[in-house]
Amino acid sequence: MIKSVFFYKELTPAEVGKTGTHEIYIRLPNNFDYEAFFGNIATENGPVLEVNFTAIDTTNSNNDSVNLRFVYFINSNREKRIPSLGELFKLHNVQEEDIVCIESRENSSKKSFYIHFYKKGEITISPSSVFFMRTGEEIVTDPENILISQSLQQIFYGAPGTGKSNTIKNSTEQAEKEGRVFRTTFHPDSDYSTFVGCYKPGMKSADRIYSAEELAVKLKEIKNSGVTYPCHKFAAQYWKSLKDLSVDTIKQILIACGFTESMNVEVSKGVAIGQEYLNKDEDGKIVYTFTPQAFTNAYVKAWNTEENVYLIIEEINRGNCAQIFGDLFQLLDRRSDGFSEYPVDADSDLAEHIRKELVNSQRTDFPEGVKEGKKLVLPSNLYIWATMNTSDQSLFPIDSAFKRRWDWKYIPIENAGKNWRIKVNNNEYDWYQFLEAVNKEVFTLTHSEDKQLGYFFAKAQNNVIDAETLVNKVYFYLWTDVFKDYEYESQKAFRKPNSTEAISFKDFFAGGKIDETMAEQVLINLELNKPVESAE
Repeated sequence: MIKSVFFYKELTPAEVGKTGTHEIYIRLPNNFDYEAFFGNIATENGPVLEVNFTAIDTTNSNNDSVNLRFVYFINSNREKRIPSLGELFKLHNVQEEDIVCIESRENSSKKSFYIHFYKKGEITISPSSVFFMRTGEEIVTDPENILISQSLQQIFYGAPGTGKSNTIKNSTEQAEKEGRVFRTTFHPDSDYSTFVGCYKPGMKSADRIYSAEELAVKLKEIKNSGVTYPCHKFAAQYWKSLKDLSVDTIKQILIACGFTESMNVEVSKGVAIGQEYLNKDEDGKIVYTFTPQAFTNAYVKAWNTEENVYLIIEEINRGNCAQIFGDLFQLLDRRSDGFSEYPVDADSDLAEHIRKELVNSQRTDFPEGVKEGKKLVLPSNLYIWATMNTSDQSLFPIDSAFKRRWDWKYIPIENAGKNWRIKVNNNEYDWYQFLEAVNKEVFTLTHSEDKQLGYFFAKAQNNVIDAETLVNKVYFYLWTDVFKDYEYESQKAFRKPNSTEAISFKDFFAGGKIDETMAEQVLINLELNKPVESAE
């Protein structure tokens, strides 16, 4: 398994020395995960952490080695940069708005580093810096193929089973682990409320009990918000979670948040206040609360962090997009910096929910009215990716105005190289050879790729697709969704041996079991190679 961490950056005038800076450098964003990129090899050098590393310069296809240094000013402005690049920039005549790519590639626990410069207009990135990770059997090095996976809004489309969802999963693996991926699936009953949220009735219940680790996070949030008496307010608000903790545990929470352990006394006072005045037993009472859904959860998360957040919409064309997005449609127009071009007014209930969720956000780039929840604007770190099965594109046709606000990435039918086999009637056949043969038959009938089968249409167990899966999933799909619209005489797959008579679907069953001889006949009709086991 190969893992690569990529960082793309459009270089600024300051970085290339056009604003009087004393050195040429690459500045990395605050969310640059240097440990994921370099591994745990940083050394402390006075007020900075630094990593000295050698990278392969692939800009002119010479693959020359260059010695580089990463520094992290942890005790001052916390800036992260790769300094002292004057000679390298001069070598490639690097100018402002040129793009640099640095890559850390790990294969079998061995790391290697690469650097590449692109001239202005050679490739395009949005936003102006991109930091992401990819894993797989091999790493795609074509910059256009890499960068398309980082489009702010894109739809992955193709035939069923081509691996659209898996492509997204691989690209968002690290974000998934860190809770920055939100998923939803569109269907005919989806609407604005199931996508964004709405008020729902529920039973009032006691506050949840937070762990010591969660309480430390809550205290930090309150402290960083700048309120007076943060320990008292924290203790009163979370008194139910604090009241049964030991004194030592509470002291550990305080120390972790930068307070002295003597503040434990003040916490005790806050707990007493909360227990006295906030202990209102309303369990069992029906209340209406705003229940956020996938869009709102992703939106709030994105505005609470500078790291990339992903909203994944599976089967986007199975829902009525105009109805589901509503006025959010306007937010899909993004500026070059990744923010929405046109803000949208938020409903009062949604606005109040967002206001509460963003009150402690540390971001400083809020457009007017966004932090208060009054206006909706997509931030530059919110990615909306979707999948579309082309065989179902007639369910809810997507209009051209909606389509043009997305980038589109076609996932073709390819050999995934898994060496899957079909095992039927004690013989084994190559799965991909079957796909090639049956897809040729499908195209001959339909003159379209929409109904063809991708490599992952069926799932193998221990690299084997058995007769049960072959008949009940693969043949059933071909029978009901493809060949049913055509004369069976015009196709050769479903024919009885030495006959022009069509196989009926019930012919695949005998005595309540799969008739494997008849199931194999389809493979014979498709003129597949000799069974794997008997091939010489």
